[in-house]
Amino acid sequence: MSKVLTSMFLASFIVLLTGCDSEEKYQNTNVITTVEKYRNAITAIENQYWNQAVLVLNKLPEDYEDVSVLNAYANARLHYSMYDENNNYKSNADALVALESIPTNYEGEFASSINDFKNEVIEMEFNYLKNKLVKFVRNGNESMEEVNEIKEQLSLYVSNEEKEIIDIYSEIFIKKLNTESAIHKLEKIPKEYNGILQKEIEAMRKIFARQQEAIEKTINLSEQKKYEEAWKTIGKINWLFNDPEFKALLSYNIAMDYKVRGDKKKAIEEIMEIPDDYNGVFVDKITKFKELNKSEISEVKSEERRTERLVEKWEAMKEPSIGMSASDVKSSRWGKPMRVNKTTIKYGVREQWVYSGNRYLYLEDGFVTAIQE
Repeated sequence: MSKVLTSMFLASFIVLLTGCDSEEKYQNTNVITTVEKYRNAITAIENQYWNQAVLVLNKLPEDYEDVSVLNAYANARLHYSMYDENNNYKSNADALVALESIPTNYEGEFASSINDFKNEVIEMEFNYLKNKLVKFVRNGNESMEEVNEIKEQLSLYVSNEEKEIIDIYSEIFIKKLNTESAIHKLEKIPKEYNGILQKEIEAMRKIFARQQEAIEKTINLSEQKKYEEAWKTIGKINWLFNDPEFKALLSYNIAMDYKVRGDKKKAIEEIMEIPDDYNGVFVDKITKFKELNKSEISEVKSEERRTERLVEKWEAMKEPSIGMSASDVKSSRWGKPMRVNKTTIKYGVREQWVYSGNRYLYLEDGFVTAIQE
């Protein structure tokens, strides 16, 4: 009996030991699996397999080792790679968002790589916004609201002094400042400026300096009554904006050149191209010319108004169409016919209206039934 009890006790003890050993092995297996997964994620990051790294890290607890940091880094890299392939701005923004979630005091294995990458993404974002700003303001048809939105995003990366220069650059393009006003604005920017818009500002200074030089030379030639040379001087400049001073100087000197050549009508037509509200360098000369030729200018304006009315009347006229009455045809663009061939039959009257250019209208009882062109 005692042998049986002893055997049962030993069997139970062995089962207990085996069970404990199995549980310990199971627990150790879980720990090893997590470690292996983590090492797999590290290997994927080292080999720049960002998609694989994200998939593995998403299966690990966020509070395990550096999982949360590496997941953010791998996600940022994944978004950034999408930006490179598709030139997708949103992906770059997402990369920045992911990087911002990484603590600034992180000093782990990939601290240096993450810091370098963050600087690279910021530079990419900065250049994108800068180029977008330049493109927008150069187009000249963007609203200040859109430009201000880009400037607000850029303000995260630039100093207050840089913001002021961005404002000056934007204002010149958006408001299309004339040469004098633009030069005055550019004088507020230090000559030694070497910021983000250095190339753009230098180019702008050269353009407006060239325009100002052309204006001064044109004025000098005009004062010497060298009108042809004057308008050719200013006419060959590729103006950044439609500067009213440019237009006035060009038209005035062309008008004076026509006058010298004895073509007063063309001189008047050219001087009329200058707006009545012009108030620039030659305002007195232009006003005097207009006063001396008031009656001729009035006659030209009347002729222009008559022409405008005729054009409006023509545009309001309709082309002949089936079903149109005879009276409406005469008021149409075809007008009255050169001649009418008329045939009277039992059931009514048929007419053939003949027009120049082998055009014909056929009417029955006063209404168009056919058109031949």
